[in-house]
Amino acid sequence: MRTVKMSTYLVRQADMHRNRMVILFSCGVVSAIVGPCINLLAGIFGGLIMLIVFCYLGAVEQIKWTKFMQGIRGEDLFNASLSAAIDKTDNILYQGVATDYGDIDYLLVGSSGVYAFEIKNHSGFINYNENGWQKIKISGSGVAYTGGIGNPSGQLGRNIMWLKNYLKSEGIENVWIKGIVVFTHPKARLSVKGLKNVMAITPEGIPEAVKGVEIGAEMAARVAKAVDKLTEEAEEEQ
Repeated sequence: MRTVKMSTYLVRQADMHRNRMVILFSCGVVSAIVGPCINLLAGIFGGLIMLIVFCYLGAVEQIKWTKFMQGIRGEDLFNASLSAAIDKTDNILYQGVATDYGDIDYLLVGSSGVYAFEIKNHSGFINYNENGWQKIKISGSGVAYTGGIGNPSGQLGRNIMWLKNYLKSEGIENVWIKGIVVFTHPKARLSVKGLKNVMAITPEGIPEAVKGVEIGAEMAARVAKAVDKLTEEAEEEQ
């Protein structure tokens, strides 16, 4: 399986927040040391204030960095699971296919079909019903709390529709693009009854998910050529 990286968004964001975190924490330490050297009483007080401010800002960047690193680890797990499930050498895996609605995290193109993946690394009980998506987590003290995770199925659906329209503009019609939301966190538990148009799975479900939509080698080559064109256009814009 050949991999084509069209976007390194997660890595770039993780590096940016890590660098900011290091700089802010360093500034906090320096201000605490240098302040008293300038003026003992005022310097100690001012240095302490600056230390608190810089450490707070650094902690904010650390939270953001941790979030992106979790996303990177989730994508690594997805890649390993997909590689183990795919046995045909004619598959191409595109990472970060840009659309008008964001990015398709991964797009798998081969004679076995076209599959669009949205990767999420949420933990806890992930539930989908007529009211949308919801995450339920249990705290260390046993208290349950809920939170939103956006609309990953809707996001993926919009991106798939954009890709279908793009392929149509390239003379490629009637290709079913199978949408799959993959929750990669090992502590994610899914309940997605009623989910339509796309499916939601954990990495264990990948082998069964990438089946049943064969398009043949000739059509796969046409789709890959069209997606490669997107790659070239993205490189020209950078």
